[in-house]
Amino acid sequence: THLLEADPEQRARVPDLLASSWVNGHTAPAAPLPGSTTSQLRAFNDMRKHWRAAIRAAAFVGRTPLAASAPRSSTQQLHAPSLPPGALEELQEAFQTYDVDGSGAIEIDELRSVMRSLGAVEGHAELVMEAADILHTGNINFDEFCAAVGPIYAHSELALKRAFDLFDQDGNGTIDQHELKVMMTKLKVVPADAPPKVIEQLFNLADTNKDGRISFEEFVNLFKSEAKGASQRA
Repeated sequence: THLLEADPEQRARVPDLLASSWVNGHTAPAAPLPGSTTSQLRAFNDMRKHWRAAIRAAAFVGRTPLAASAPRSSTQQLHAPSLPPGALEELQEAFQTYDVDGSGAIEIDELRSVMRSLGAVEGHAELVMEAADILHTGNINFDEFCAAVGPIYAHSELALKRAFDLFDQDGNGTIDQHELKVMMTKLKVVPADAPPKVIEQLFNLADTNKDGRISFEEFVNLFKSEAKGASQRA
């Protein structure tokens, strides 16, 4: 716009400024993104989706046993959480981690199997089932599953910390690539024979400061935008 030209003769004049698209509101037509850029953005969003699905599946393990100790009413109702855009698809992916036979409900045997693979102690699956089976049907349907992991949408530090601790298998306060691969495989987010590059890409997405470790803060950052949107709609 030549506003900072030292020579007054070269400096933009008022008519020029008024005709500028920055002032009159007329902007250049939006050009479509190059194909390679579009593909990269799609891949980025897919990786974020896989991360969040895995965290929600882990949060289901970490949160629900506490609810089992609370008094339960025979008239207790199911309250679905306020979900941000795209969350339903991610929750369905997390739900499928446990619903091994695809019946639409998590049975106790399926729950035990997944819990055992995640290193849960004996009897943990029964506590989770008791806490999450709000409708007292003997299994956990998708709505009950959504209700169980609801606090993670409110950016609950406690729910996220319990999920983080499942990934942080050596308890050193960070997640390395090996720990990420183990959990992503156990949660069936990526196949056991996935190329190393897949895990590397997922890891790099979360490791924003590129120090080779995923801190709890970086882990939480994967949820910040969704949590903000959900709280605004609540």
